[in-house]
Amino acid sequence: MLRYQIRLTGWVQGVGLRWFINTRAAVNQCTGWVQNQWDGSVLCELQGEESNVDAVLKEIRQGNQFIVVEQMEIHEIPTQTESGFHIR
Repeated sequence: MLRYQIRLTGWVQGVGLRWFINTRAAVNQCTGWVQNQWDGSVLCELQGEESNVDAVLKEIRQGNQFIVVEQMEIHEIPTQTESGFHIR
């Protein structure tokens, strides 16, 4: 089990990225949260088994026709006891 804090920049607000991450996290049995930031970035904490977290990160990197991730800062942080994934 691991947990990452992820800051995303690029075309990431107003394009459905938080919903996209929420859906991908649920499908891959990950917990955590995602939130828009005042500077135009998106901050996310994602926790789960390494293969599941990696699957979500891969999908975030790929984006879609609306989401364009230019930069992804990833830092491993301590795991937490929580259930589900939430949009803040």
